[in-house]
This record gives sequence, structure tokens and C-alpha cells, in this order.
Amino acid sequence: MQRLALAGIDLTAVEKNDQLELRDWSNTHLSGGQFDQRKTLALFERVVRDANEKGFPLIRFVTQMEWALETDVDLNVLLESEARANDVWLRQAGPVNPVF
Repeated sequence: MQRLALAGIDLTAVEKNDQLELRDWSNTHLSGGQFDQRKTLALFERVVRDANEKGFPLIRFVTQMEWALETDVDLNVLLESEARANDVWLRQAGPVNPVF
């Protein structure tokens, strides 16, 4: 948040008009206390759908994967989840939402 503010972004304004949503691991990848690829992918799809309904045609996801090091997530499940997410992003109508 500090970096965004230092870059001149009015954090209050962008959060208020839904241009920025900040989440932590507990309400994204680890919702319910553990990784569930279906829940995580459904959340990302819902975020895209809600943003499109609000008039935002493009979403930028920025995510860090350190949570995977702090859990007992099976590597095969994690890789499958990443592959499914990539498939969803690439099959969207309109511009592809970048994920970093």
C-alpha cells in the first residue's frame, strides 16, 4: 500500500470506487483455512465477473505464492490449479486479465 501511495495513487479513492481490492491469503488461496483449488478459482472468476459488471473490462491480479510454502499443499494439486487458472484466463471473451 505504501508503494502505491508513494506512486501517487489515491488509495482511498481507488478502493471506494472498486478499482483496488486488497486480499490476504486467508480470504483467497486459503479460504476456510486450507487450499481448495475449486474455491480459489471460483473466487477469481467471481472477481472478474463482478468487475465486468461494474464496467471494468480488465483486471490485474497480483499474487504471491509464499502461502504454498507455509502449508502442506500437494505440489501436484498446486500445479493442476495453476494450469486450470491459466486455462480460464486464456479462454475469456475480450482482453485477457494479466496475473502476476
